[in-house]
Amino acid sequence: MPSSAQSVKLSTIMRRLTTAGSLMILVNIAFIVAGAILLRYKLTLEDSGWDDALVGTDYESVAVTATTVIQLLGIGAMALGLLGIVGAIVQNRLVLLLYSVVMVVATSAFGVLVGTAFAFKNKAKVWEEAAFPANDQENELAKTFNEVYCYAEGYYFCNSATAEETYITFFPDASTTLISVLPKITGIVSLCAQPVAMIDGLSTVCEACNMASQFTRYDKILTWAENKCPRNLITGHWCASFLATGAADSIYEGTPYGQCRNIFLDVVIDWSNSLAIAGLFVAISAAVIVVLACFSRRSKSFSKSENLPKK
Repeated sequence: MPSSAQSVKLSTIMRRLTTAGSLMILVNIAFIVAGAILLRYKLTLEDSGWDDALVGTDYESVAVTATTVIQLLGIGAMALGLLGIVGAIVQNRLVLLLYSVVMVVATSAFGVLVGTAFAFKNKAKVWEEAAFPANDQENELAKTFNEVYCYAEGYYFCNSATAEETYITFFPDASTTLISVLPKITGIVSLCAQPVAMIDGLSTVCEACNMASQFTRYDKILTWAENKCPRNLITGHWCASFLATGAADSIYEGTPYGQCRNIFLDVVIDWSNSLAIAGLFVAISAAVIVVLACFSRRSKSFSKSENLPKK
């Protein structure tokens, strides 16, 4: 049971709240939720594995910058939401003024985020509707996608695929007699430790799998690939050649990107759209909060003038 002093304090706070202040609290709660959505979005990107997979590529700095900005905006939104709630309750004019200025800056920042997300979404749509390559940038993207996809497949072949499946993928013209002598084990890493590893060509596969530790960080991409664009004979043979030689004979025809282009771009469009909607929600909330903060300051000023002793 609350004490009488606590009840009086709560009652005093409730009386001090103006209509604008009450609305401001509700909108700030929505602002906190929007910040949490942005942080959740960052976690979704991390769970997809693409941020780790892009390390060491031409897109590393872009990926790091994007995830860092989203995290900072999410944390900032939640912090400003809490500050706004305190400001609405305290009804201090200086606090509300400073808060309004900060929220104007936040509105601009989230507006830039929304504009960037929509621009990225439109760019992906243009690429999807155009013949490959839409421009030179897509050539670079295709090259990076093929490498990342195949490293993820390398993780699968070296650790999870059967010896027969791997050998057929790497050597599609192999005789059935040769394949029949392969042991029924999973993972080429295990097979390479056995005498059968001396079978013609298999040593090349074993050399590729010696980089299995390098493939480990692509395990999430493998999950993404299996859900969105599973391996087939075309992607399997191209990746097998790439992993065995380290060279790419093409970047589109018969490649993972050639097989997964529309699927991947659809995912990019979906991610961009989700980010744009979340950013737009935050930007609108910030703009509404600025208006409410101004009304709350005016209401506070008016309330003080009303309480002055009349001459």
